Amino acid sequence: MKDTVIIIRLEEESYQLSLQRLLEILLPNYVFDFDSEDTGERLILELRLLPADFAIKDPLVTELVLIEGCTRYVEQYYHYEILDERYGEFDYLRRGKDLLKKHLYTFLVEYLSEEISPWGILTGIRPTKLVHYLRDTGFGFLEIKEIFRTVYAVSPEKIDLLERVVKVEERYLPTREEADKRVSIYLGIPFCPSRCSYCSFPAFSLQKHGSFVQPFLEALYYEIRAVGEFIEKNAYQIDSIYIGGGTPTSLSSQQLEILLEVIAESFPVGKLIEYNVEAGRPDTINLDKLKVLFHHGVNRISINPQTMQQKTLNAIGRHHTSLEIQQVFAYAKEMGFTNINADLIIGLPGENFFDVQSTMREILSLKPDSVTVHTLSLKKASSWWETARELPFPEDSQVTRMLEYVSGILQENHLLPYYMYRQKYILGNQENVGYALTGKESLYNMIMIEERETVIGLGGGSVTKIVNSADWSLVRHSNPKYPGDYIKDIERIVADKLSLLTSH
Repeated sequence: MKDTVIIIRLEEESYQLSLQRLLEILLPNYVFDFDSEDTGERLILELRLLPADFAIKDPLVTELVLIEGCTRYVEQYYHYEILDERYGEFDYLRRGKDLLKKHLYTFLVEYLSEEISPWGILTGIRPTKLVHYLRDTGFGFLEIKEIFRTVYAVSPEKIDLLERVVKVEERYLPTREEADKRVSIYLGIPFCPSRCSYCSFPAFSLQKHGSFVQPFLEALYYEIRAVGEFIEKNAYQIDSIYIGGGTPTSLSSQQLEILLEVIAESFPVGKLIEYNVEAGRPDTINLDKLKVLFHHGVNRISINPQTMQQKTLNAIGRHHTSLEIQQVFAYAKEMGFTNINADLIIGLPGENFFDVQSTMREILSLKPDSVTVHTLSLKKASSWWETARELPFPEDSQVTRMLEYVSGILQENHLLPYYMYRQKYILGNQENVGYALTGKESLYNMIMIEERETVIGLGGGSVTKIVNSADWSLVRHSNPKYPGDYIKDIERIVADKLSLLTSH
Protein backbone atom coordinates (compact mmCIF):
# COMPACT_ATOMS: atom_id res chain seq x y z
CA MET A 1 0.00 0.00 0.00
CA LYS A 2 2.94 2.37 0.51
CA ASP A 3 3.29 2.91 -3.24
CA THR A 4 -0.39 3.82 -3.57
CA VAL A 5 -1.36 7.40 -4.37
CA ILE A 6 -4.43 8.32 -2.35
CA ILE A 7 -6.54 11.12 -3.79
CA ILE A 8 -8.24 13.37 -1.24
CA ARG A 9 -11.18 15.51 -2.34
CA LEU A 10 -12.35 18.25 0.00
CA GLU A 11 -15.52 20.28 -0.29
CA GLU A 12 -14.02 22.89 2.06
CA GLU A 13 -10.80 23.96 0.33
CA SER A 14 -9.65 26.13 3.23
CA TYR A 15 -9.00 22.96 5.24
CA GLN A 16 -6.60 21.50 2.65
CA LEU A 17 -3.32 22.84 4.07
CA SER A 18 -4.15 21.71 7.60
CA LEU A 19 -5.06 18.19 6.42
CA GLN A 20 -1.98 17.96 4.21
CA ARG A 21 0.30 18.81 7.12
CA LEU A 22 -1.44 16.30 9.35
CA LEU A 23 -0.94 13.46 6.86
CA GLU A 24 2.65 14.44 6.06
CA ILE A 25 3.54 14.26 9.75
CA LEU A 26 1.54 11.20 10.77
CA LEU A 27 1.59 9.10 7.58
CA PRO A 28 4.86 10.19 5.91
CA ASN A 29 5.32 6.99 3.87
CA TYR A 30 2.23 7.53 1.73
CA VAL A 31 1.47 9.93 -1.13
CA PHE A 32 -1.66 12.05 -0.81
CA ASP A 33 -2.85 14.06 -3.80
CA PHE A 34 -5.29 16.89 -3.08
CA ASP A 35 -5.26 18.34 -6.59
CA SER A 36 -5.78 15.39 -8.92
CA GLU A 37 -8.84 15.26 -11.17
CA ASP A 38 -8.02 11.66 -12.12
CA THR A 39 -11.19 9.55 -12.38
CA GLY A 40 -9.41 6.30 -13.27
CA GLU A 41 -8.81 3.24 -11.12
CA ARG A 42 -7.44 5.23 -8.19
CA LEU A 43 -8.15 5.18 -4.48
CA ILE A 44 -10.24 8.27 -3.76
CA LEU A 45 -11.46 9.68 -0.45
CA GLU A 46 -14.09 12.42 -0.46
CA LEU A 47 -14.45 14.34 2.78
CA ARG A 48 -16.91 17.02 3.84
CA LEU A 49 -18.86 18.62 6.63
CA LEU A 50 -22.60 18.46 6.10
CA PRO A 51 -24.40 21.84 6.29
CA ALA A 52 -24.97 22.90 9.90
CA ASP A 53 -26.01 26.06 11.74
CA PHE A 54 -24.63 26.99 15.17
CA ALA A 55 -27.54 29.36 15.83
CA ILE A 56 -30.11 26.57 15.75
CA LYS A 57 -27.79 24.02 17.45
CA ASP A 58 -27.30 21.63 14.56
CA PRO A 59 -24.85 18.85 15.39
CA LEU A 60 -21.72 18.73 13.29
CA VAL A 61 -21.75 15.87 10.80
CA THR A 62 -18.64 14.59 9.00
CA GLU A 63 -18.95 12.43 5.90
CA LEU A 64 -16.25 10.29 4.32
CA VAL A 65 -16.74 8.48 1.01
CA LEU A 66 -14.29 5.82 -0.18
CA ILE A 67 -14.23 5.17 -3.93
CA GLU A 68 -12.08 2.23 -5.03
CA GLY A 69 -12.84 0.93 -8.48
CA CYS A 70 -16.52 -0.02 -8.46
CA THR A 71 -16.67 0.05 -4.67
CA ARG A 72 -18.28 3.00 -2.90
CA TYR A 73 -18.31 3.11 0.90
CA VAL A 74 -19.88 5.93 2.96
CA GLU A 75 -19.38 6.85 6.63
CA GLN A 76 -21.25 9.58 8.48
CA TYR A 77 -20.55 10.59 12.06
CA TYR A 78 -22.80 12.88 14.13
CA HIS A 79 -21.04 15.01 16.75
CA TYR A 80 -23.28 16.34 19.51
CA GLU A 81 -20.66 17.23 22.15
CA ILE A 82 -19.99 20.63 20.55
CA LEU A 83 -23.59 21.68 21.33
CA ASP A 84 -22.67 22.03 25.02
CA GLU A 85 -23.74 25.53 26.11
CA ARG A 86 -20.23 26.32 27.37
CA TYR A 87 -18.99 26.46 23.77
CA GLY A 88 -19.34 29.48 21.52
CA GLU A 89 -19.52 29.93 17.75
CA PHE A 90 -15.71 30.10 17.50
CA ASP A 91 -15.46 26.64 19.08
CA TYR A 92 -18.16 25.32 16.74
CA LEU A 93 -16.31 26.51 13.64
CA ARG A 94 -12.92 25.27 14.82
CA ARG A 95 -14.30 21.90 15.87
CA GLY A 96 -15.53 21.16 12.35
CA LYS A 97 -11.97 21.10 11.03
CA ASP A 98 -10.77 18.99 13.96
CA LEU A 99 -13.51 16.44 13.39
CA LEU A 100 -12.75 16.18 9.68
CA LYS A 101 -9.08 15.61 10.51
CA LYS A 102 -9.95 12.93 13.04
CA HIS A 103 -12.39 11.19 10.71
CA LEU A 104 -9.90 11.10 7.83
CA TYR A 105 -6.88 10.12 9.92
CA THR A 106 -8.52 7.35 11.96
CA PHE A 107 -10.08 5.89 8.83
CA LEU A 108 -6.72 5.83 7.06
CA VAL A 109 -4.93 4.29 10.03
CA GLU A 110 -7.37 1.39 10.03
CA TYR A 111 -7.54 1.09 6.24
CA LEU A 112 -3.75 1.10 5.84
CA SER A 113 -3.15 -1.10 8.92
CA GLU A 114 -0.89 1.53 10.51
CA GLU A 115 -0.28 2.37 14.18
CA ILE A 116 -2.23 5.36 15.40
CA SER A 117 -0.21 8.26 16.79
CA PRO A 118 -0.24 8.44 20.61
CA TRP A 119 -1.19 12.09 20.20
CA GLY A 120 -3.99 11.35 17.72
CA ILE A 121 -4.53 14.35 15.43
CA LEU A 122 -2.74 16.82 17.71
CA THR A 123 0.38 18.05 15.94
CA GLY A 124 0.80 21.42 17.68
CA ILE A 125 3.59 22.30 20.08
CA ARG A 126 1.44 23.02 23.14
CA PRO A 127 -1.37 20.47 23.73
CA THR A 128 -1.59 21.62 27.35
CA LYS A 129 -2.86 25.01 26.14
CA LEU A 130 -5.97 23.26 24.84
CA VAL A 131 -6.54 21.74 28.29
CA HIS A 132 -6.16 25.16 29.94
CA TYR A 133 -8.60 26.63 27.40
CA LEU A 134 -11.19 23.98 28.21
CA ARG A 135 -10.65 24.53 31.93
CA ASP A 136 -11.23 28.27 31.41
CA THR A 137 -14.40 27.41 29.50
CA GLY A 138 -15.72 25.50 32.52
CA PHE A 139 -14.94 21.86 31.77
CA GLY A 140 -13.75 19.45 34.46
CA PHE A 141 -10.92 16.98 33.98
CA LEU A 142 -13.23 13.99 33.43
CA GLU A 143 -15.02 15.86 30.65
CA ILE A 144 -11.73 16.98 29.14
CA LYS A 145 -10.43 13.42 29.09
CA GLU A 146 -13.45 12.36 27.09
CA ILE A 147 -13.01 15.26 24.66
CA PHE A 148 -9.38 14.33 24.02
CA ARG A 149 -10.35 10.70 23.49
CA THR A 150 -13.32 11.22 21.19
CA VAL A 151 -12.44 14.44 19.34
CA TYR A 152 -8.65 14.23 19.09
CA ALA A 153 -8.03 10.44 19.33
CA VAL A 154 -5.31 10.91 21.97
CA SER A 155 -4.14 7.79 23.82
CA PRO A 156 -5.08 7.26 27.50
CA GLU A 157 -1.41 7.53 28.52
CA LYS A 158 -0.99 10.96 26.91
CA ILE A 159 -4.33 12.17 28.30
CA ASP A 160 -3.12 11.16 31.77
CA LEU A 161 0.14 13.07 31.21
CA LEU A 162 -1.78 16.19 30.15
CA GLU A 163 -3.98 16.06 33.23
CA ARG A 164 -1.05 15.62 35.60
CA VAL A 165 0.92 18.47 34.06
CA VAL A 166 -1.99 20.93 34.00
CA LYS A 167 -2.87 20.20 37.63
CA VAL A 168 0.67 21.19 38.63
CA GLU A 169 0.66 24.27 36.38
CA GLU A 170 -2.61 25.51 37.83
CA ARG A 171 -0.82 25.90 41.17
CA TYR A 172 1.75 28.27 39.64
CA LEU A 173 0.34 30.16 36.66
CA PRO A 174 -1.10 33.64 37.23
CA THR A 175 -4.80 34.36 37.04
CA ARG A 176 -6.12 36.84 34.47
CA GLU A 177 -6.02 39.59 37.07
CA GLU A 178 -2.48 38.76 38.20
CA ALA A 179 -1.15 38.46 34.65
CA ASP A 180 -1.89 42.13 33.95
CA LYS A 181 0.96 43.34 36.19
CA ARG A 182 3.41 40.43 36.11
CA VAL A 183 6.19 39.70 33.64
CA SER A 184 9.16 37.40 33.20
CA ILE A 185 12.47 38.16 31.51
CA TYR A 186 14.44 36.03 29.05
CA LEU A 187 18.03 36.94 28.13
CA GLY A 188 19.58 35.18 25.15
CA ILE A 189 23.38 34.76 25.04
CA PRO A 190 23.90 33.41 21.51
CA PHE A 191 27.41 31.98 21.91
CA CYS A 192 28.74 28.46 22.44
CA PRO A 193 32.22 26.91 22.45
CA SER A 194 31.08 24.89 19.42
CA ARG A 195 27.78 24.03 17.78
CA CYS A 196 26.19 20.66 18.62
CA SER A 197 25.04 18.59 15.65
CA TYR A 198 21.35 18.58 16.66
CA CYS A 199 21.17 22.27 17.63
CA SER A 200 18.81 24.73 15.93
CA PHE A 201 19.01 27.54 18.51
CA PRO A 202 20.70 30.90 17.90
CA ALA A 203 24.20 29.70 18.81
CA PHE A 204 27.43 31.02 17.32
CA SER A 205 30.77 29.36 18.05
CA LEU A 206 33.32 31.43 19.92
CA GLN A 207 36.00 30.25 17.53
CA LYS A 208 34.32 31.97 14.57
CA HIS A 209 32.34 34.73 16.26
CA GLY A 210 34.29 35.50 19.44
CA SER A 211 34.98 39.06 18.29
CA PHE A 212 31.26 39.83 18.65
CA VAL A 213 31.05 38.92 22.35
CA GLN A 214 32.07 42.21 23.95
CA PRO A 215 30.13 44.52 21.61
CA PHE A 216 27.16 42.19 21.96
CA LEU A 217 27.32 42.51 25.75
CA GLU A 218 27.50 46.30 25.53
CA ALA A 219 24.35 46.28 23.37
CA LEU A 220 22.68 43.90 25.81
CA TYR A 221 23.48 46.21 28.76
CA TYR A 222 21.76 49.03 26.87
CA GLU A 223 18.66 46.88 26.32
CA ILE A 224 18.58 45.64 29.94
CA ARG A 225 18.75 49.17 31.34
CA ALA A 226 16.06 50.50 28.99
CA VAL A 227 13.65 47.67 29.79
CA GLY A 228 14.46 47.98 33.51
CA GLU A 229 13.38 51.64 33.43
CA PHE A 230 10.16 50.70 31.64
CA ILE A 231 9.33 47.99 34.21
CA GLU A 232 10.05 50.28 37.16
CA LYS A 233 8.01 53.14 35.67
CA ASN A 234 5.02 50.87 35.11
CA ALA A 235 5.33 49.03 38.45
CA TYR A 236 5.44 45.54 36.97
CA GLN A 237 6.32 42.59 39.15
CA ILE A 238 9.06 40.38 37.68
CA ASP A 239 8.40 36.74 38.52
CA SER A 240 11.40 35.09 36.88
CA ILE A 241 14.56 35.77 34.94
CA TYR A 242 15.91 33.07 32.65
CA ILE A 243 19.32 33.44 31.02
CA GLY A 244 19.60 31.03 28.10
CA GLY A 245 21.21 30.80 24.70
CA GLY A 246 23.44 29.48 23.29
CA THR A 247 25.45 28.79 26.41
CA PRO A 248 25.55 31.72 28.86
CA THR A 249 28.48 30.13 30.73
CA SER A 250 30.56 30.37 27.57
CA LEU A 251 31.16 33.91 28.85
CA SER A 252 34.18 34.42 31.08
CA SER A 253 33.77 34.78 34.85
CA GLN A 254 34.41 38.53 34.55
CA GLN A 255 31.88 38.93 31.74
CA LEU A 256 29.28 37.00 33.76
CA GLU A 257 30.02 39.15 36.81
CA ILE A 258 29.43 42.41 34.93
CA LEU A 259 26.30 41.07 33.20
CA LEU A 260 24.73 40.01 36.49
CA GLU A 261 25.67 43.35 38.07
CA VAL A 262 23.86 45.20 35.27
CA ILE A 263 20.83 42.94 35.76
CA ALA A 264 20.87 43.61 39.53
CA GLU A 265 21.08 47.38 38.93
CA SER A 266 18.14 47.26 36.49
CA PHE A 267 15.75 44.65 37.95
CA PRO A 268 14.68 43.89 41.56
CA VAL A 269 16.38 40.48 41.60
CA GLY A 270 15.86 40.10 45.36
CA LYS A 271 12.10 39.80 44.79
CA LEU A 272 12.29 37.15 42.06
CA ILE A 273 10.52 33.83 42.50
CA GLU A 274 13.06 32.22 40.17
CA TYR A 275 16.45 33.29 38.81
CA ASN A 276 17.56 30.68 36.32
CA VAL A 277 20.78 30.31 34.31
CA GLU A 278 21.28 27.74 31.57
CA ALA A 279 24.76 26.61 32.60
CA GLY A 280 24.43 24.09 29.81
CA ARG A 281 27.64 22.44 28.74
CA PRO A 282 29.84 21.17 31.56
CA ASP A 283 32.97 22.19 29.65
CA THR A 284 31.99 25.86 30.16
CA ILE A 285 31.48 25.68 33.94
CA ASN A 286 34.05 26.10 36.69
CA LEU A 287 34.07 27.06 40.37
CA ASP A 288 34.66 30.76 39.64
CA LYS A 289 31.58 30.97 37.40
CA LEU A 290 29.45 29.07 39.89
CA LYS A 291 30.57 31.50 42.61
CA VAL A 292 29.52 34.44 40.44
CA LEU A 293 26.08 32.93 39.81
CA PHE A 294 25.49 32.00 43.45
CA HIS A 295 26.71 35.38 44.75
CA HIS A 296 24.22 37.19 42.52
CA GLY A 297 21.22 35.19 43.73
CA VAL A 298 20.78 32.70 40.89
CA ASN A 299 18.67 29.98 42.50
CA ARG A 300 18.23 27.47 39.67
CA ILE A 301 20.79 26.24 37.16
CA SER A 302 20.67 23.70 34.35
CA ILE A 303 23.64 21.40 33.74
CA ASN A 304 22.89 19.59 30.52
CA PRO A 305 24.73 16.35 29.79
CA GLN A 306 22.17 15.19 27.14
CA THR A 307 23.61 11.69 27.57
CA MET A 308 26.23 10.00 29.73
CA GLN A 309 27.51 7.85 26.88
CA GLN A 310 30.96 9.05 25.85
CA LYS A 311 30.67 7.63 22.34
CA THR A 312 27.56 9.75 21.80
CA LEU A 313 29.01 12.89 23.35
CA ASN A 314 31.90 12.64 20.89
CA ALA A 315 29.58 12.00 17.94
CA ILE A 316 27.29 14.99 18.62
CA GLY A 317 30.08 17.52 19.11
CA ARG A 318 29.96 17.84 22.91
CA HIS A 319 33.56 18.37 23.98
CA HIS A 320 33.28 17.11 27.52
CA THR A 321 33.29 13.79 29.36
CA SER A 322 30.73 12.14 31.61
CA LEU A 323 33.27 12.52 34.44
CA GLU A 324 33.22 16.31 33.93
CA ILE A 325 29.43 16.25 34.30
CA GLN A 326 29.77 14.49 37.65
CA GLN A 327 32.42 16.97 38.75
CA VAL A 328 30.34 20.02 37.83
CA PHE A 329 27.34 18.63 39.73
CA ALA A 330 29.58 18.17 42.76
CA TYR A 331 30.88 21.75 42.45
CA ALA A 332 27.34 23.15 42.21
CA LYS A 333 26.11 21.25 45.26
CA GLU A 334 29.24 22.24 47.20
CA MET A 335 28.58 25.87 46.26
CA GLY A 336 25.09 25.62 47.76
CA PHE A 337 22.78 25.37 44.75
CA THR A 338 19.62 23.55 45.80
CA ASN A 339 17.77 23.47 42.48
CA ILE A 340 19.80 21.83 39.72
CA ASN A 341 18.24 20.62 36.47
CA ALA A 342 19.73 18.13 34.01
CA ASP A 343 18.67 17.98 30.35
CA LEU A 344 18.66 14.66 28.50
CA ILE A 345 17.91 13.76 24.87
CA ILE A 346 16.29 10.45 23.98
CA GLY A 347 16.74 9.13 20.44
CA LEU A 348 20.32 10.20 19.76
CA PRO A 349 21.83 8.26 16.86
CA GLY A 350 23.59 5.03 17.81
CA GLU A 351 22.01 4.80 21.25
CA ASN A 352 19.93 1.84 22.33
CA PHE A 353 17.76 0.99 25.31
CA PHE A 354 20.70 -0.20 27.39
CA ASP A 355 22.57 3.06 26.77
CA VAL A 356 19.57 4.96 28.11
CA GLN A 357 19.41 2.68 31.16
CA SER A 358 23.10 3.36 31.81
CA THR A 359 22.63 7.12 31.43
CA MET A 360 19.70 7.12 33.86
CA ARG A 361 21.66 5.21 36.51
CA GLU A 362 24.42 7.83 36.35
CA ILE A 363 22.05 10.80 36.25
CA LEU A 364 20.03 9.62 39.24
CA SER A 365 23.24 9.05 41.21
CA LEU A 366 23.83 12.82 40.88
CA LYS A 367 20.46 13.49 42.59
CA PRO A 368 19.21 16.32 40.33
CA ASP A 369 16.21 18.33 41.49
CA SER A 370 14.67 18.20 38.04
CA VAL A 371 15.31 16.39 34.76
CA THR A 372 14.05 17.65 31.41
CA VAL A 373 13.68 14.80 28.95
CA HIS A 374 13.75 15.83 25.29
CA THR A 375 12.83 13.47 22.51
CA LEU A 376 15.17 14.18 19.61
CA SER A 377 13.61 16.48 17.04
CA LEU A 378 15.26 16.94 13.66
CA LYS A 379 15.45 20.66 12.88
CA LYS A 380 16.08 22.28 9.52
CA ALA A 381 18.59 24.63 11.14
CA SER A 382 20.69 21.76 12.53
CA SER A 383 23.70 20.28 10.76
CA TRP A 384 21.97 16.87 10.82
CA TRP A 385 19.02 17.93 8.65
CA GLU A 386 20.61 17.12 5.30
CA THR A 387 22.06 13.76 6.41
CA ALA A 388 19.22 12.56 8.66
CA ARG A 389 18.42 9.51 6.49
CA GLU A 390 21.98 8.25 6.87
CA LEU A 391 22.13 8.46 10.67
CA PRO A 392 21.37 5.43 12.89
CA PHE A 393 18.40 6.80 14.80
CA PRO A 394 16.48 4.26 16.89
CA GLU A 395 13.15 2.98 15.55
CA ASP A 396 10.00 4.69 16.81
CA SER A 397 9.10 1.64 18.91
CA GLN A 398 12.52 1.81 20.57
CA VAL A 399 12.12 5.51 21.28
CA THR A 400 8.74 4.82 22.89
CA ARG A 401 10.24 2.06 25.03
CA MET A 402 13.10 4.34 26.11
CA LEU A 403 10.71 7.16 27.07
CA GLU A 404 8.43 4.84 29.03
CA TYR A 405 11.43 3.54 30.96
CA VAL A 406 12.78 7.03 31.67
CA SER A 407 9.38 8.30 32.80
CA GLY A 408 8.91 5.31 35.09
CA ILE A 409 12.34 5.48 36.72
CA LEU A 410 12.14 9.24 37.27
CA GLN A 411 8.75 8.98 38.92
CA GLU A 412 9.98 6.12 41.09
CA ASN A 413 12.56 8.63 42.31
CA HIS A 414 9.85 11.25 43.03
CA LEU A 415 10.57 13.40 39.97
CA LEU A 416 7.08 14.10 38.62
CA PRO A 417 5.94 15.64 35.29
CA TYR A 418 5.19 19.36 35.56
CA TYR A 419 5.45 20.77 32.03
CA MET A 420 5.55 19.37 28.51
CA TYR A 421 5.62 20.42 24.89
CA ARG A 422 6.02 18.89 21.46
CA GLN A 423 8.02 19.75 18.33
CA LYS A 424 7.84 19.19 14.60
CA TYR A 425 9.78 16.21 13.26
CA ILE A 426 10.05 14.69 16.73
CA LEU A 427 10.98 11.01 16.80
CA GLY A 428 8.09 8.62 17.40
CA ASN A 429 5.69 11.60 17.37
CA GLN A 430 6.37 11.89 21.10
CA GLU A 431 7.03 14.88 23.39
CA ASN A 432 9.43 16.66 25.74
CA VAL A 433 8.65 16.49 29.46
CA GLY A 434 10.06 18.28 32.49
CA TYR A 435 10.15 16.20 35.69
CA ALA A 436 10.85 17.73 39.10
CA LEU A 437 10.76 17.09 42.81
CA THR A 438 7.69 18.74 44.31
CA GLY A 439 8.49 22.40 44.91
CA LYS A 440 11.45 22.42 42.48
CA GLU A 441 9.41 23.00 39.30
CA SER A 442 10.61 25.81 37.01
CA LEU A 443 8.10 28.65 36.94
CA TYR A 444 9.65 30.10 33.78
CA ASN A 445 9.28 26.82 31.89
CA MET A 446 5.57 26.72 32.65
CA ILE A 447 5.06 30.39 31.77
CA MET A 448 7.01 30.01 28.53
CA ILE A 449 5.00 27.00 27.34
CA GLU A 450 1.52 28.09 28.44
CA GLU A 451 1.97 31.75 27.42
CA ARG A 452 -0.05 33.03 30.36
CA GLU A 453 2.29 35.85 31.30
CA THR A 454 4.17 38.45 29.28
CA VAL A 455 7.78 37.42 28.66
CA ILE A 456 10.15 40.20 27.62
CA GLY A 457 12.97 38.83 25.51
CA LEU A 458 16.38 40.50 25.63
CA GLY A 459 19.55 39.64 23.74
CA GLY A 460 20.26 37.53 20.70
CA GLY A 461 17.38 35.72 19.02
CA SER A 462 14.99 36.30 21.92
CA VAL A 463 11.25 36.72 21.43
CA THR A 464 9.04 39.06 23.44
CA LYS A 465 5.49 37.75 23.90
CA ILE A 466 3.02 40.30 25.20
CA VAL A 467 -0.01 38.57 26.67
CA ASN A 468 -3.54 39.96 26.64
CA SER A 469 -5.07 38.27 29.67
CA ALA A 470 -8.63 38.97 28.49
CA ASP A 471 -8.36 36.20 25.90
CA TRP A 472 -4.71 35.02 26.29
CA SER A 473 -3.85 36.31 22.81
CA LEU A 474 -0.26 37.30 22.00
CA VAL A 475 1.69 40.06 20.29
CA ARG A 476 5.28 39.10 19.39
CA HIS A 477 8.51 40.99 18.85
CA SER A 478 11.72 39.19 17.80
CA ASN A 479 15.31 40.28 18.27
CA PRO A 480 17.80 39.44 15.50
CA LYS A 481 19.55 36.11 15.83
CA TYR A 482 22.84 37.21 14.29
CA PRO A 483 24.98 39.15 16.83
CA GLY A 484 26.18 41.64 14.23
CA ASP A 485 22.60 42.65 13.37
CA TYR A 486 21.69 42.94 17.07
CA ILE A 487 24.71 45.14 17.80
CA LYS A 488 24.17 47.40 14.79
CA ASP A 489 20.43 47.95 15.32
CA ILE A 490 20.17 47.89 19.12
CA GLU A 491 18.72 51.41 19.48
CA ARG A 492 15.98 50.73 16.92
CA ILE A 493 15.30 47.27 18.44
CA VAL A 494 14.83 48.75 21.90
CA ALA A 495 12.70 51.65 20.66
CA ASP A 496 10.40 49.30 18.75
CA LYS A 497 10.10 46.95 21.72
CA LEU A 498 9.29 49.69 24.22
CA SER A 499 6.74 51.18 21.81
CA LEU A 500 5.04 47.81 21.50
CA LEU A 501 5.09 47.19 25.27
CA THR A 502 3.66 50.67 25.91
CA SER A 503 0.87 50.31 23.37
CA HIS A 504 -0.23 46.98 24.83
